[in-house]
Amino acid sequence: MPATILTNRPTARGMGCSQRSAGAVRASATAWCWIVVLAASSDAAQRQVLMEKYSATWCPHCMTSSQVVDELMEDHPGAFIPLDLFIATNGGGRYYTSWGIDRGFNFYQVTSYPTVWFNGAAKVTGSAGVYDKYLQAATLEAAKPTDVTVDIAANYLGGRRFEIVTAARIDAGGASKTVRMALVEAVDQLGVFDDLTTRPRNTLKQPLEPGFNVAVQEGQSVEFARTYVADDVSWSRLADVRLIAWAQTPAGNGPAEIHNAFQLVLADAFRGDYNADRRSDGRDFLQWQRDDGFESPRRVWETHFGSPPAAGPAALATPEPGAAAWLLAAAAWASGRRPRPNPSSRRLG
Repeated sequence: MPATILTNRPTARGMGCSQRSAGAVRASATAWCWIVVLAASSDAAQRQVLMEKYSATWCPHCMTSSQVVDELMEDHPGAFIPLDLFIATNGGGRYYTSWGIDRGFNFYQVTSYPTVWFNGAAKVTGSAGVYDKYLQAATLEAAKPTDVTVDIAANYLGGRRFEIVTAARIDAGGASKTVRMALVEAVDQLGVFDDLTTRPRNTLKQPLEPGFNVAVQEGQSVEFARTYVADDVSWSRLADVRLIAWAQTPAGNGPAEIHNAFQLVLADAFRGDYNADRRSDGRDFLQWQRDDGFESPRRVWETHFGSPPAAGPAALATPEPGAAAWLLAAAAWASGRRPRPNPSSRRLG
């Protein structure tokens, strides 16, 4: 069905948004986030478990907890999406954010470290025997049926800018409901505990959408879009940047069920498209050379040279020419001789 604008809302200063319409994404000149309603797909929702761990850098039990999380991620990949939120401002605590502090102390009413919430419903405190406790909580939460799906798509816009589209949908035959949507940026292993060895998994860096309520009808998908600009830390560590979104039952404080969550590795969306033409080719390498030349984008470009266009709301499945052809094209471009168009591909504008 055609996209229907549901509502619009202001965003944080400097965070532009886009309007999502059926078959296209249009950049907005205003700092408003357009929320639209689309027909939901027929795929049944599969529950992802969000693990929120509230920690302090000086807390020895938090270090033990993080080491256990590492073990679980190795032993049971995909069992949960970790999110480490540092909320202690005393004792030399670091890496905290005001949003994380509010969510930890005011929403979940955390009184000790570490406190871990699984999908906003199951709580585990302390560090004794937590391997089994974490695994059991994650397994039980994953087994709960859900009719809500959360998705994230990223579209590279050039420079350090990405358009991020987040969606929540309710299955056909599911129950219409109001959910509270949130979107955050995390960086894996950002920071270190006071033992100078243990590193957190998916450290909260900033909320991109701190939370708003939206009504989603059965059989529909609600999407919202915004522009994300990577800072120096995130741009140099694209492979570690995680965008995490979830849909939670609106409530003044926890427990409050998270119906579903999703995690996107930003580098997977980037795919080496450094000149924002939605391709990974020789022109991207030349653009990388002309600009600041951060190593992470170069590694991504090398990995995805000749790959299909990046995933995202506006990406089209256009065939790529061979790597050899693009190397010749890059050489010609660098020498000032514009290469002839390859008939097997067309530029995405």
